[in-house]
Amino acid sequence: MAEIVLVRHGQASARARDYDVLSELGARQARRLGEHWARAGVSFDKIFSGPRKRQRDTARHLVEAARAAGARWPDVVELESCDELPLPSILAVWLPTVVESDPVARAVAMQEWTHTNEEIGRLLGRAMKKWAAGEIAADGLLTFAGFVARIEGALTQIRASGAAPLLVTSAGPVATALHLAGHERAMTPPDVMRLAMSIENASVTRVIHDGQRFSVGSAHDVSHLGDDERTLM
Repeated sequence: MAEIVLVRHGQASARARDYDVLSELGARQARRLGEHWARAGVSFDKIFSGPRKRQRDTARHLVEAARAAGARWPDVVELESCDELPLPSILAVWLPTVVESDPVARAVAMQEWTHTNEEIGRLLGRAMKKWAAGEIAADGLLTFAGFVARIEGALTQIRASGAAPLLVTSAGPVATALHLAGHERAMTPPDVMRLAMSIENASVTRVIHDGQRFSVGSAHDVSHLGDDERTLM
């Protein structure tokens, strides 16, 4: 049996106009993981990242830290297919339908970050689950089934790339990988989105395969981080 190791990106800039930028803590989370793996003698023959800046920069910090600690890791290869689910497009369709009745939705639509991360997270989770269930749809908006197919294709490509590949991506693709592997908490589309909202930054997930079928190795491990370094957004 072989495995694909998946890492969610480090903490991004949840309360800024550009979410797609690692925070100082997010960069540190990535470096911490790279150092941890280098000390443990972990190696990868291929390293991939999604196309988002937060994904690419997490991979860069992780690899630089591992190399500085003595690891001989390959350069990162960017894969467009490992992008996150289309949350901005989902919100663009859904928020106008709820802004009159939901003050958190109204604030997010206006990019006013006056609510807590927990309140914003619940709002985003609602949108993601409705999209996954087919309740949010529009011309040009990727469906949940389309997203799953994209991630399955990416994992198939990565699986064929070598014996020990690493993928740095986002919570949506990680949860979808667990769905494809039959994780008990990711059986239905809304379950996948619910699980995605619980996957911490810079966490490690392992999906095992026999060259064809996927199964769960381990899910969103953050034992390499201190208690004060564990974040969800």
